[in-house]
Amino acid sequence: MRGRILLVFTLLLAVSAVAMTIRVDESGNMLKVEQRATAELEGGRRAVNIFLEWGNLEGVDGVGFQKFNGFVAPEHGECRVVDVRMFDHGGKYENGLDDKVTHDGPAYVRWRASTVGKTDGLTVRVITNRDTVVHIKVGDWHGEFKIAAGNLVEDSLQESTSVWNPDGPAIDAP
Repeated sequence: MRGRILLVFTLLLAVSAVAMTIRVDESGNMLKVEQRATAELEGGRRAVNIFLEWGNLEGVDGVGFQKFNGFVAPEHGECRVVDVRMFDHGGKYENGLDDKVTHDGPAYVRWRASTVGKTDGLTVRVITNRDTVVHIKVGDWHGEFKIAAGNLVEDSLQESTSVWNPDGPAIDAP
């Protein structure tokens, strides 16, 4: 039993180390995708917790004052918000509204965030019984990353050649 606990602990440490970062605009704003945990569910399904962070990740002065409205949507499976972090509550947004999650699963999660400070972020749980591409949008940037065998596929975060629409079909990027 002790060996089994150690193996599980070792696997969790390896999983939590998977993180990818990509630049999303010319002013230096970035997107980070990091796997936090995976749990086996019934029927071959897996719950994968993915932490998303966007904005001024390197602490550069004058970077980060952007409208980073966005969404995350898996092609196969469902998703829900597990935890919201660093949203600029009480901060300025269009028409004086607070930043917030505007749609929470099961097909996709959507948010609006002005990212007045350095960063915004949230943790989303993706539940799937097969490998899937997860589409993501932050600001004007559209991209995707992959989950395979319940794990974030390292180096899979990339800009997309099509603009995914969680409410309908994807269209070609301009």
